[in-house]
Amino acid sequence: MASETTNYKLKKPSEDDFYDVQDFNGNMELIDGALKGNADRVARVEGIRRIALSASGWSPSAPFTQVVSVPGVTAADAPVIGMSIAEGTTAVDVKLQNKAWACVDRAVTGAGTITFYCYNKKPTVDFAANVKGVG
Repeated sequence: MASETTNYKLKKPSEDDFYDVQDFNGNMELIDGALKGNADRVARVEGIRRIALSASGWSPSAPFTQVVSVPGVTAADAPVIGMSIAEGTTAVDVKLQNKAWACVDRAVTGAGTITFYCYNKKPTVDFAANVKGVG
């Protein structure tokens, strides 16, 4: 009598069972689905998106907030977020963008959004962030 594997419930025929191509094909479908799910999760974790934060997009009073649309992000996500400096940015602009990024105290994911919070000072220049680990 056939048994099943613990994790994926693949059919394991016993030594007395006859070969059944449908069991084999069913196992292949389960394996294919599991591999595809893993590949999708890896792509999600490794994917990087660049998002823009504009100086004019912050709320008028503290805590200063800016909500950025990031399709695919969920409230359960915990992406890695860091500053993004574009190729060819001048040293002067890098310094200004570093000061703006230093104002950001927190980022909170939501359904298709990330809300950035600045508790003490509002950024005065546009800058960008890289977001890694979202759809």
